Amino acid sequence: MFNLLVLKNLVRRGGKNLVMAKHDLVDQLEKRQATLGLSDNGFSARLGLSRPQWMYLKGGGTPGRKTLEAVMAVFPDLAPQVLSFLLATKDEKQDTKVSDTSETATEAVR
Repeated sequence: MFNLLVLKNLVRRGGKNLVMAKHDLVDQLEKRQATLGLSDNGFSARLGLSRPQWMYLKGGGTPGRKTLEAVMAVFPDLAPQVLSFLLATKDEKQDTKVSDTSETATEAVR
């Protein structure tokens, strides 16, 4: 489990921008890989990912739901980084939404 204070601070900040949040998460994973002394093949296997998936992340790719779940399962202490990434993703999606008042009204009725 992660520290509740860390969670509160992340929520209060509203997340980081997506690029920084993704970089923080991948950076932490690369540090774990180095600490464990694992090759890309070994580390990707430890995460339950294919080597190409791990290389995609290291190259700047965006992790999907299954990748984030794998990270949480293997390294639960990285929850703050995963949460920060998710909050940044949510913020980015909200920023790029085109608001349509008729859709909003329809959703409000539901």
